[in-house]
Amino acid sequence: MLKGICPKCGQEYYGWALQDEEHRLCHQCGGKLHVTQEASVIKKRGKAHASILRPLASDD
Repeated sequence: MLKGICPKCGQEYYGWALQDEEHRLCHQCGGKLHVTQEASVIKKRGKAHASILRPLASDD
């Protein structure tokens, strides 16, 4: 699973779509994402965003 973090605003993204350069821009501020690979991603809701590129919902 790939993880992308925007260095400008801190927004996090998860998904295999991050493999493509065209999907490495932050939807919130337009910054270029810093992409890393994680072995597994398990969130509070128990869902991994394997095939969808979308920001995680904040708990605010």
